[in-house]
Amino acid sequence: LFYWYSGTLAPQNGNITVEMADEWLATCAELSEDDQDAPPCGDPHEDPRRQPAVIAQKDAFFTPEGEVTNVCHDKPCLATPRDELDY
Repeated sequence: LFYWYSGTLAPQNGNITVEMADEWLATCAELSEDDQDAPPCGDPHEDPRRQPAVIAQKDAFFTPEGEVTNVCHDKPCLATPRDELDY
């Protein structure tokens, strides 16, 4: 399992939506919709799958010899926010 960080707020404890969390309200509530979609306020779920390193990792895994590669080289996996990628 690889955890990718793209600069968004930490998930909240409890059965609440992100928009109900105190940290989100203090940081993001007054921002425009476009700014709410970017870090630190945006939803990070799409970020990992769009990373070039993740795409390479999947390519290596889905070959006949399939293996899990450590694309982060024992360092934190830092994701580029999806709105900064050109695809």
